[in-house]
Amino acid sequence: MLRCSKLRELTLVPGMLAWPWVAFAPDRTAFALPTGPRTLAIRGLASLGEERRVELPDALALPTVERSRSATTSRQPGLHSIALHPDGRTVVGFGWHRDIPVACVERVGGAPEVIDLGPALGDMGPLAATFTREGDSLWLSAESAGAAALVRLRFRDFALETKAAFPPAPPPAAHELFLHPTEDAVLLTMSCGQDGTFLRVARLLGGKLELVATEGDDGLEPCGLAEGTDDGERVCLVTADRVELRRWPSLAREASIDLGEGLSANYNGVRIGGRFMVSATKQDEGDAEGDAPEGGDEERALVLDDALTLEDDVPAPPGMWAGRLGEDRLVTIGREKREEQKVFVYAMEV
Repeated sequence: MLRCSKLRELTLVPGMLAWPWVAFAPDRTAFALPTGPRTLAIRGLASLGEERRVELPDALALPTVERSRSATTSRQPGLHSIALHPDGRTVVGFGWHRDIPVACVERVGGAPEVIDLGPALGDMGPLAATFTREGDSLWLSAESAGAAALVRLRFRDFALETKAAFPPAPPPAAHELFLHPTEDAVLLTMSCGQDGTFLRVARLLGGKLELVATEGDDGLEPCGLAEGTDDGERVCLVTADRVELRRWPSLAREASIDLGEGLSANYNGVRIGGRFMVSATKQDEGDAEGDAPEGGDEERALVLDDALTLEDDVPAPPGMWAGRLGEDRLVTIGREKREEQKVFVYAMEV
């Protein structure tokens, strides 16, 4: 039986920053989130009540203009994404400023350092980013109107280690990067609304970046990720009405489960206690007749084992699931559309 308990309530100010608004350290022991136009707050698993702050330069302030609905968003002025170092004290912001791609290193108590990424990215703008587990390199996705790439940068000086290009997904594509749990590899998801979700797998082998051909290269129906098995041999994808288990790295489908009538998934989930937990919404019967009772739809957490057998279906913590913190914590964000939004940290026991 899944049990949830709220540990902390925080405030988030995302501006026009693209989702996800929360960046986790590679080992999931800390997370960073924007709390003001140029302010990022860092919270650690071991001391959730303690907040560390870093200040972004004007060049990487939160975007104030809505992103394009028809073209690449890689040249939107301001901040595009955040990567949190394993030390839990160092943040790198990526974005676009005055016609060039830029990065900025911010350390707690230090001065920001802005870096020109033009030599590494050319005319591409940075989108999603994450540190490697050791923290000595960064994975980065980038895009222009006619091309896309996965890039590996050395953190010490942001020199290009290796780069692999591929055709861009239909614009505008929302990028997210997920570290593989055992390999030096990433999975990039590019969500394109009704055009589907395009996936790319990249591995570092012998110092070179290898793109692995997968079933997601040419697009799948809209989906998100619910992490993967502990051994890294399978990943869990979530569509609106189905949960799928796919082999790594080919992404060939191995198993699936349909959610059934009246239940829809929210395209994401987490891995806790050796099980997949998927965010879902149960539609109130009154909704279909335009007579929904007070409270509206009910948020659910679906608990599935590694064979995708449904073990539990229980009320879920409220809000959009931003991701897992530590081994058994969940960070969610309130669904209310306002300038300041609530962030919750829950303990999850299964």
